[in-house]
Amino acid sequence: MIMYSVQTLYRLIQGLNRGRQTGLVGLLILLISLRYSWYHLPAENLETLHINSWPSGQLVSAGVLLAVGLGFGLMPWHGTNPLRWVLWSSLGLTLLFPYGLMTWCPQQAFLALSYWHQLEQVNIQVETSFADVHNHWKQFISLAQFQPLPTLATFNMPDSRFFQLSQWDHVLLDGLGYGNGFFAFIGKGWSLTIVGLTILLLAVYLKPLSRKLEVKNKDKDKRLLSKVVGIVAPEVPGDVSCEKWLSEVDANGIHGTVKDEKGRLGILYQDLRTGLPIVALILCLLLSHMIGANLWDRSLEVAYARGNYATVIQQSPWLMRVYPPVQGDPHAWMRYGKAQHYGGQGDAGLTAFYQGMAYYQGHDFAQAIPYLRQALHLHPHLWVIREHLAAALINQGIVYFNAPTLPFSPHGNNYPNFSNSPLNPIAPNSQRQLNNRKSGGTSEFLEQALIIFPGHIQALYDLMIVKAIDQQFEASAAIATTILNEQTYFQSPNIGLMGQAHVHKTWAAYHRGDLDAAWESYRRSVDSDAWGEETKTHE
Repeated sequence: MIMYSVQTLYRLIQGLNRGRQTGLVGLLILLISLRYSWYHLPAENLETLHINSWPSGQLVSAGVLLAVGLGFGLMPWHGTNPLRWVLWSSLGLTLLFPYGLMTWCPQQAFLALSYWHQLEQVNIQVETSFADVHNHWKQFISLAQFQPLPTLATFNMPDSRFFQLSQWDHVLLDGLGYGNGFFAFIGKGWSLTIVGLTILLLAVYLKPLSRKLEVKNKDKDKRLLSKVVGIVAPEVPGDVSCEKWLSEVDANGIHGTVKDEKGRLGILYQDLRTGLPIVALILCLLLSHMIGANLWDRSLEVAYARGNYATVIQQSPWLMRVYPPVQGDPHAWMRYGKAQHYGGQGDAGLTAFYQGMAYYQGHDFAQAIPYLRQALHLHPHLWVIREHLAAALINQGIVYFNAPTLPFSPHGNNYPNFSNSPLNPIAPNSQRQLNNRKSGGTSEFLEQALIIFPGHIQALYDLMIVKAIDQQFEASAAIATTILNEQTYFQSPNIGLMGQAHVHKTWAAYHRGDLDAAWESYRRSVDSDAWGEETKTHE
């Protein structure tokens, strides 16, 4: 019994050739990918804004495994051709995931690009005002205005240079969705699925493509058989065509293995020669779709300029259905609203939107806010309106904050002129604090922006600073905790922003007398290795 078990184990080990070992590794990676999501935007914000999240990575990876299992199931009846076709198709569809998300899921795409755009602007402020933010009292810090996401439809053809080869990285980044905004929230499930499928394909081409042959007549000379049929001894299979000898061998009793004369590289070359035209056709169709939508948008611009408002009114909704990224273009919505207004079919919501945008573009944020509020009330699902209303509230708060309570010095410096002023903070019985900013009203604008756009990184960052300036250190620390939680959804959290969040938690702990917590938070602000569990991403 023991000997039988040992022999069985020995046969199993012998059967694990390079191809099977590689295949097992690929299947193991695909199984591991079931644990992780493919894309992870902040779940709380998606629920608050009534946006459908992307299906969980477990479901998508399970679909890929099911397809691979189907390929393995068909292999005994049809050889390895169905398996290779299933693996190549699964890999191709997985690689098209960025295009599918950024093109056909406009709400999720807009939210992802907006968060990434906000983080980029906050990162600039973090780097330029690092010393001022780390200052305890932040006496004369200024906040920078926020620029909203220009458009979701980033793929465009500005001029004829678009058709030069040097410009076609634009197709990959903006057309197929492989830009930084997509990768900001990518999950491990997508990358592990690509790795697993690639390794399985490698295993298929590593596996010897062989067939068992039966030769009649045991007494036939093997050397003669090898000479006539092209077969060496059964123990050493030869590289001959199976189809060649099937019609020639007439013997009995000899069993051997014969490999296809094309070999592994030949099969790979044949698959690539068959598949590349299909890939090229698919890419041409996608590119034609993107270029056609871009030309269609330009034609609507011309029709609007000529006063052909009926064409704009009729075709704009169709363009947004055919190419969903246009739904995230504020200019397209303004053109559509103006065409309706001038064409006698005015939409109150879109009319309020382009009126608010006129004030916004003129930097009159106080006048823009009421119109944008009205537009959002009538069209609550238009993310373009929500984005610009939040931006107007943030910028109005920043304008209010940056306006000093005392006049600035005529000598050109950035500090208020306290000379000969009864409000000189250094003088006895001073009637004001050293801080020259108005933080109370600014907090109201920023909090309203966070109600409109939950998790807005710029609003959270500015509010954290403003609360600290107003000496509300516990409120500032609570906002810092929110920032740290939001950053865990990013593929690469911003180290500078998280460090400043820990600094504000340090001040809160210090002011409530918890010196141990203050030291721990300060240590985290200067050493990312001390973050521990807080740096783990949500999967």
